[in-house]
Amino acid sequence: MHPPESEIDHSISTLRLTSTGELITFTTQEVWPFVSFDWSNPTLSAKSDRISFSRRVPEVQITTGEFPPYSSRYSIAGGFYTHVIALALASQGLQANFTFMPWRRAYNEAAQSHFDATSFWAESPDYHVDFLFAQGFHEDDNIFYCRADLPFNDWSTFKDFRGLTIGVSRGYTYTESFWEAAEKKLFITSPENTDIQNFRKLAANRIDCLLISEYYGRHIEWTYFNGRVEMFKKLSTPLASIPSYLLIARGGARSQKLKYLYNRGIKILEKNGTLARLRSRLRQGYYDVNVCHTPLDFNKFPRGGESRSALCGY
Repeated sequence: MHPPESEIDHSISTLRLTSTGELITFTTQEVWPFVSFDWSNPTLSAKSDRISFSRRVPEVQITTGEFPPYSSRYSIAGGFYTHVIALALASQGLQANFTFMPWRRAYNEAAQSHFDATSFWAESPDYHVDFLFAQGFHEDDNIFYCRADLPFNDWSTFKDFRGLTIGVSRGYTYTESFWEAAEKKLFITSPENTDIQNFRKLAANRIDCLLISEYYGRHIEWTYFNGRVEMFKKLSTPLASIPSYLLIARGGARSQKLKYLYNRGIKILEKNGTLARLRSRLRQGYYDVNVCHTPLDFNKFPRGGESRSALCGY
């Protein structure tokens, strides 16, 4: 699930991830030509939106879009998904180059084999026509944010939302059971074009709850509401946990080889504990960005009603 086109930055930039930061070591049986490399906390160049790489290696060209903290040119290491994918490929001696563009274009450019792959996408039968699905490594929880004054702290059945209005975003699928409950009039759905619009309606008490990706919701909460978490009540039980994938453009033996190497890289990250560490960082907000398009520091970010220019110095 990605933000609608009207909610994202439509400019295009390329992010080249490389080796600076925490030491991650692989055995010679696991990776060639690297025995070890140092890569976990790269930072973006303010002039070029890319991170340089210190040695020539085979490159994999990947499209993606803005969906912090999972993928963002403004996030540390390009976001969680970007970071993991780049590390998995690097473990196999491949360099990942990510080009950010609108989501629909990101899909189409890769489907037409102008790029090697696109990241990151939920399962859809239609996607199998153009792509090979690589190994998944994370499931994104879709959760409810609700008004802080509602008389419950979690939910177990859709009857708990009886009579309430739930904000949804156009273009999202959610789940069949959710739409079946809506058709039975257990609750009312209120569609908007963007998740941000739904959050603003929730803050104004124009809807009772909204559905959103958990960590993208946290991004909006901190970016647009200065982290005033008391404004909302986040229900812990997810509607669904949705896996997402790197999609590799179909292209014969080369595509199969890339899928094989990438899947092997993901298994290495799982085996040596790297993936678990990066998941922990995702939970802790390591990949979050703030309204200034810089990495978010939860300890320093202001919580008042300051303007963007005051916060960011422009």
